[in-house]
Amino acid sequence: HSAKITVFVTDQNSCTGKDSVTVSFKVCGGIGELAGVGLQIFPNPTSGIFTIEIKSPKSDMMDISILNQQGETVWSRAGVHVDGTATVNPDLGQLPQGTYLVQVSNGSGKLNRKVVIQK
Repeated sequence: HSAKITVFVTDQNSCTGKDSVTVSFKVCGGIGELAGVGLQIFPNPTSGIFTIEIKSPKSDMMDISILNQQGETVWSRAGVHVDGTATVNPDLGQLPQGTYLVQVSNGSGKLNRKVVIQK
């Protein structure tokens, strides 16, 4: 992957200058992401009731939180036992439409996915 970054500079005499650089980078997993753990959300977008599917190569206890755009927890379930695959079916039908963050964590890392509620 690469990104082109352009900078515009104006000095106190209103003289302007511009320069660009292309930065190449390797897309890596985020720091603290759960290695080998898969997270799927469907249907997405949803009217409020949906499935969170967690797949893990080892038996683990996971905490699931759903946060609104202000970072407030609107739904959570602690201690979900994942041994291969686990599914959870939250009902967020009472919440307003918008984008929410589904966060799955086990104490050593976390995974984030977005879910969109459309009514």
